[in-house]
Amino acid sequence: REVLERLPTDLLLLFRSVTVVVIGDDIRPSYYLPASAAMFIDAYSLWVNVEEAATVSLEPDYRAEFARRVDFAARWRYVKDDDYAIGELDENGNSSIEDVTLDMASLLFHELAHAADYLPPQLITELGSSQSPYSSELELRSEILLRRYPLEAAELHGVAGVLFHGAEPTAREARYTASQIGEFFAPDGAVDLYSYSTQREDLAMLFEEAMMKIHYGVQRDVGFTSVPRDGKDDPLCSDYRVGWGVRGRIGAPHLAERTGLVLHEILPDRDYRTDIADFPVPVPLRTGDSWCDNLVLGAGAGFSPLA
Repeated sequence: REVLERLPTDLLLLFRSVTVVVIGDDIRPSYYLPASAAMFIDAYSLWVNVEEAATVSLEPDYRAEFARRVDFAARWRYVKDDDYAIGELDENGNSSIEDVTLDMASLLFHELAHAADYLPPQLITELGSSQSPYSSELELRSEILLRRYPLEAAELHGVAGVLFHGAEPTAREARYTASQIGEFFAPDGAVDLYSYSTQREDLAMLFEEAMMKIHYGVQRDVGFTSVPRDGKDDPLCSDYRVGWGVRGRIGAPHLAERTGLVLHEILPDRDYRTDIADFPVPVPLRTGDSWCDNLVLGAGAGFSPLA
């Protein structure tokens, strides 16, 4: 309730495409189930003190194992003013309701985009009370995105199958470096490698990053780094060297039409054209520096045409 009271109206509108919300300590990752229009939320995103944290499972996302099959790491974070958008825990290990709200906002923008993809506002007004969404022939919003603005980097579709669906990598996929992944990614229209797992994730990632910028003024770093070689079980972000990365990918000029389509289809009640036009151009991360050292980029960093 505390989080919902702090969320923007635009996000709350998206709940009209959801039948029920399930919050559980053993749900990981969070997901949307089209068959029932239900949203399942990982409770780890909601705790504010150590007592609440102790009730939530610490089991890792099952997809974490898939990352061991490739020779690069895909990383991301939300930032604001050259710092992490979500603050550190206090001296007692507690979080704040403000940080929890920001974390939940990014999660909900993503999962609710899935809901509106399958059950868009246009369809809700057309269905009778006795009809199922599946009785409609309305095209999924993500199918419109795929038809009009498909992602072209075939190599990344294969890599996404490895990282997010557990496919066995080819010898070439297993050897791709961070910089090679960046070369495939830069000219295409996605904001994250996860976008290549399905067209539905492509839509949700675009919507999430755009709405976080519009409503909270935060930007998303996305980058591809080396994998630490020293055998550390728990490497630090300073152990990851950036091969390619960018801050504020959503502001890349060649993404504007894709972003505009997604925002219009998911929230036709709103007009975001001015917001999209005002997105700052992306700032490249410094290749060769660590992921940690790339947190502070400074106002003087310029635009990379590969962003």
